[in-house]
Amino acid sequence: MTSFTLFLSLVWLLFSGQVWAGSAIWQPALKPRDHDQKLDPRYYYVNKDTMATDRIAWDKRVIRYCFSSDDATQAAKSRLKKYLKDARKLWISKGLNSNFRIEEVNDKVCVDERNDILLVVYSGDSESSGMATYVGFPGKGVVMLANQGPTMTLTDRSNMGLLDVVANFAHELGHAWGLYHEHQNPKFWGEGVAGSDGGEVWGPNNPGGWNCHYLKDYARQVTGLVVQTGNGGMRQINQQSLCTNWAMAAANRFSAADYLPMPNVGTAHSAGHGTNNVDWRSIMIYPSGAGAIATESGPITADNDHRERILQKPDGSRIPINLFPSDLDIAALEAMYASVGGTKLDLLNTISNFKKVYKSSNSGPSGGSGCL
Repeated sequence: MTSFTLFLSLVWLLFSGQVWAGSAIWQPALKPRDHDQKLDPRYYYVNKDTMATDRIAWDKRVIRYCFSSDDATQAAKSRLKKYLKDARKLWISKGLNSNFRIEEVNDKVCVDERNDILLVVYSGDSESSGMATYVGFPGKGVVMLANQGPTMTLTDRSNMGLLDVVANFAHELGHAWGLYHEHQNPKFWGEGVAGSDGGEVWGPNNPGGWNCHYLKDYARQVTGLVVQTGNGGMRQINQQSLCTNWAMAAANRFSAADYLPMPNVGTAHSAGHGTNNVDWRSIMIYPSGAGAIATESGPITADNDHRERILQKPDGSRIPINLFPSDLDIAALEAMYASVGGTKLDLLNTISNFKKVYKSSNSGPSGGSGCL
């Protein structure tokens, strides 16, 4: 049953064009868009048994995008465009090479070349509005219809995620260029969670915790299980699986899938499993309150973040809200796109943590698992 659920969830993720993403340690090294090269095993070993492993780099580091033709997106188009440009500037201001660009295409190109264009969709500004982005660029192994392609879903709410619109957009750009979530690295998760890899940071038995029951949609998920399975033992088993199994969470559209390690989609090659191996400054790591219920009434703002803690640091402090990409975020993108137009690898030689990870990945086993 679990393997079948994983199969269904991978199919959904593949065709929805949206997956969870961004780590300076365990992201794949993307290749130039020549449609003949898979992900470079130097950083991430591909599992050929996985359905959705074929991700490549955006050609010349340029994300070509267009806006959905629906009324809501068109009405918000000017705002979205400004925030996207500001988000890119945020990356550049922290050291990303300026040849990482985003370029809007016209409506005709958007339709004629849909497979190759990132479609930006506005999800609104209600409490249910969220964000999701396809990671990297789909390679030739990704089968798409003419009207399918990578998608970026955005909202300009300032009371979610990083509690800052531009920073949230910058986080999504990190996904689009190819970064996974820092906190979904299996190396940081311990026993009690499917797909964990001996981590000492997060999980039911680790000091960083895992408070799945504080997620906003947890109550709805539990209610759904009561309706579906009654009040017997099976309900409890399913409820537990939703909080410990990424595939189950993804198949049920439960936000725990934004947190849990993703099994059978990639192998991390971090040199360690502890708190010092986490990039706590990454813009790709969720702050403690992302997706959580509030602890009190009143608006949630950067000055009054009263959201519960989903994850925390092992020392008991909150994971901070990072409004800018970290040095390791920059190094990761530069390394991933190193063979696209000749980006230099200087940052790999100057940032000790990334250098350590790079050497560790070179000595890792061949083969392995695939990357979504």
